[in-house]
Amino acid sequence: VAITSPLNSEVFTSPADIVITADATDPDGNVSSVEFFEGTNSLGIDTDGTDGWSVTWNGVITGNYALTAIATDNDLETTTSESINITVEAPNQLPAVAITSPLNNEIFTSPAYIVITADATDSDGTVTSVEFFEGTNSLGIDTDGTDGWSLTWNGVTTGSFALTALATDNDGERTTSGIINITVEAPNQLPTVAITSPLNNEVFTSPADIVVTADASDPDGTVTSVEFFEGTNSLGIDSDGTDGWSVTWNGVTTGSYALTAVATDNDLETTTSGIINITVEAPNQLPMVAITSPLNNEVFTSPADIVITADATDPDGTVTSVEFFEGTNSLGIDTDGTDGWSVTWNGVTTGSYALTAIATDNDGESTTSGIINITIEAPNQLPAV
Repeated sequence: VAITSPLNSEVFTSPADIVITADATDPDGNVSSVEFFEGTNSLGIDTDGTDGWSVTWNGVITGNYALTAIATDNDLETTTSESINITVEAPNQLPAVAITSPLNNEIFTSPAYIVITADATDSDGTVTSVEFFEGTNSLGIDTDGTDGWSLTWNGVTTGSFALTALATDNDGERTTSGIINITVEAPNQLPTVAITSPLNNEVFTSPADIVVTADASDPDGTVTSVEFFEGTNSLGIDSDGTDGWSVTWNGVTTGSYALTAVATDNDLETTTSGIINITVEAPNQLPMVAITSPLNNEVFTSPADIVITADATDPDGTVTSVEFFEGTNSLGIDTDGTDGWSVTWNGVTTGSYALTAIATDNDGESTTSGIINITIEAPNQLPAV
């Protein structure tokens, strides 16, 4: 008698149903039965060898076992087979795998270079490889987990992607990780910003209250704030552009200033506007004017040709013109004070007149002189004798 199945040192997975078969012959008679044993425990007896000698050993749990068969002939003589050693192992435990980077719903900017990493373990063996996928497309396989399981996915274009990792253990069993969804977006477009008021080179008078306004937009998102600067000094930040972007800069003293605006978008990218240069000047000083000729209460004989002259100066600029009046009537305007300011009033008839002069400076401001009263008398009548 000899056991023909299983083979010596064969390995099974529990719970195992093992069919044990044997060849048994008798040279001078016949075999009447074959009994199968595990150690000293009978596994069953087959008394009909028509289809061969066998028993089925069901539900075998993990362990190491020694199988034998005892054949009995028609003279009740017995022979024991050689021992067959088998092993029944616990079922293979599947490997465990999870992608650790990138995070679920993480966002990248194209073209993206994404390092995909995974944790992979096997409770009853070893992990031999981890393959990474986007959908059904393999991105590559890592067969050496010495420094962890990973690969780099280069030049990823815009889109939404589903990443998984497939771990294989030393028994060829496989486990697929959960899905990690990522998004690759186009590069952020920077916001645009420009100061719209005040205008470049605009002039103000101190103390000035200046409203600084800007236009700001973002081609692929929203502008979240606009901060205004004079040089490096922040004048204030507007985080609500509902009515436009602006700040008010109060009590600005005399000087020259460079204004800029910095717009920030929803991706925290910033753009700085071009510079707007403004000047804040001291308040304009009015010109001074006084008629120097004729003298107050001077008397003339009609018809009189009277040259009216004036002194006119401006402490913070220039006098651009002096206009002369008799009452409300303009007698003429002098726009060239090179030789002094004057007009000639010709053919003045008898009467009393009030003369004034109005000086205008380079800022368009004007001052009226004091009144000079003159009298024009009729010529003297000769006596009669």
